[in-house]
Amino acid sequence: NADETKCKARGCLWEPSNLERVPWCFYPQDYGYTFTTFSQTDSGITLDISRNAKHKSTNRPGSPDINNLRVQVFYLSSDMLRFKIWDPATERYEVPVPLNVPANPETDENKRMYKVELTNNPFGIRVIRKSTGTAIWDSSVPGFTFSDLFIQVSTKLSSEFVYGFGETEHPTYKHNFNYHTWGMFAKDQPPGVNVTFQPTPAITYRTLGGILDFFMVLGPTPEMVVEEYTALIGRPVLPAYWSLGFQLCRYGYANDTEIKNLYEDMKAAGIPYDVQYGDIDYMERQLDFVLDEVNFKGLPALVDSMRAEGMRFIFILLYRAYAAFPDFFRTSTALWWQKEISDFYNVVKFDGIWIVSKIILKYDRTKYYSNPM
Repeated sequence: NADETKCKARGCLWEPSNLERVPWCFYPQDYGYTFTTFSQTDSGITLDISRNAKHKSTNRPGSPDINNLRVQVFYLSSDMLRFKIWDPATERYEVPVPLNVPANPETDENKRMYKVELTNNPFGIRVIRKSTGTAIWDSSVPGFTFSDLFIQVSTKLSSEFVYGFGETEHPTYKHNFNYHTWGMFAKDQPPGVNVTFQPTPAITYRTLGGILDFFMVLGPTPEMVVEEYTALIGRPVLPAYWSLGFQLCRYGYANDTEIKNLYEDMKAAGIPYDVQYGDIDYMERQLDFVLDEVNFKGLPALVDSMRAEGMRFIFILLYRAYAAFPDFFRTSTALWWQKEISDFYNVVKFDGIWIVSKIILKYDRTKYYSNPM
């Protein structure tokens, strides 16, 4: 709903265009932040930045712009760096994700595959690959916004070949750069994180609250990018060989006899068959870890006999309509969950657990940010 009056009232620039989807309202060149303090060591950079007061705050309801921020750049290794931007005056929740950060930074500039440059008015970070001179991150553009419940940062891109950003349906592997916005991590449901591609080429990240904390790996090959990335976040679990086999999963078994007959019929027909599932049918009133002792009393013995012949069995666990969502970052929660599964294993043996969850789409945003579980 932008118009020239609203655009200029915000201190922005208005420039109509005949091109489809091109925005008509632009940030002025000096919109953003500038340095106030700066220090550099062999292992990184620390600086404080202040919002350019020439441009008034956007006055989002309940989300004022934050005037003073801190920036840190860490030279983690020869092929990895990190930069973090946050409000040093107010504690903000950071998800406690464990990362395998190198114990010692790379302090020898000659060994680093990158160099970092800073721009001012507006503030921006440029990360340059030394071997080619390519700027792989360049946020020296106007529009950087950091408010209580809204953060936005843009960077120019060195290539139009961009892939990824999950939990959305993409008609092509390569992303559309014609001002297209993709949701991230929330199945396109607001609120969440989204990215907008522009034909510059450029990309804009937007998120609600929190901080900005970026890790960059330099590769240089795709294989090395994957290796460096998984070294940071942890290697993927090697799946059990049997889990790659033929699996039969369906809902609606009336009793354990029906599963037994199915198993015998599958063997007699010579159909490849490695894993059998137990859906919610086996449960007493759909209660997790509770076996229906009427219709599935013989299931433990059946599972034992099937496993003795080389079969594997997987049971479902279910989050029902009325459910609690435990905080699995707590050690006590993990221990409780482990005990529940162990106790269930003593009732009926299994080789895997299939967890079906409900997705939370509604929450009190004030409590979400100030009172994390």
